[in-house]
Amino acid sequence: MTAKRTLRMGVVAVAAAGLLFLGLAPAGAATTVRPGDQLISGSGQCTANFVFTNGSVQFIGLAAHCFGTAEITDVSDNTNGCEAGSLLAGSPVKNAGGEVIGTLAYSSWLTMQGRSESDSEACDYNDLALVRLANGVTASPTVPRPTTRRVTIGAKTSRRTGRLSRHSPALTAGTGRTSATAR
Repeated sequence: MTAKRTLRMGVVAVAAAGLLFLGLAPAGAATTVRPGDQLISGSGQCTANFVFTNGSVQFIGLAAHCFGTAEITDVSDNTNGCEAGSLLAGSPVKNAGGEVIGTLAYSSWLTMQGRSESDSEACDYNDLALVRLANGVTASPTVPRPTTRRVTIGAKTSRRTGRLSRHSPALTAGTGRTSATAR
């Protein structure tokens, strides 16, 4: 390992560690983020994924490409984390209401670039970022339940009775379950 590469890795590690211990300005009273929430970085909007913790600090996950700086015209040109541009650690992240809920604390893209990663599998498929939540912002690991509606797919309605034919598949939206509908 060259001295230059070791120095780069050290700088990335120190910057990431410093961000974990810095206090952030609160977003507002009782602000909660959860998987599925729309979050906005300086690059655009993305959907939050999982809640993470290091035991004392909470993070919400996003894809690292949510912090990419390239204009998205062809996704294949902008998702190589070893080459694509990225916003820096410490970049603010807002919720859909415009409140700052935290800052970028970790990006697999920045880490791979700092380590001069060259493995094409790692570069193409390593796409994780963690947002350190600001003071006063909490994370809930619960995913809101979708509204459940009964949707009939591929069924035939009897002209005589107006009912669905026997054994017509029906899907309850939001649950992934199917059932046979008898007349």
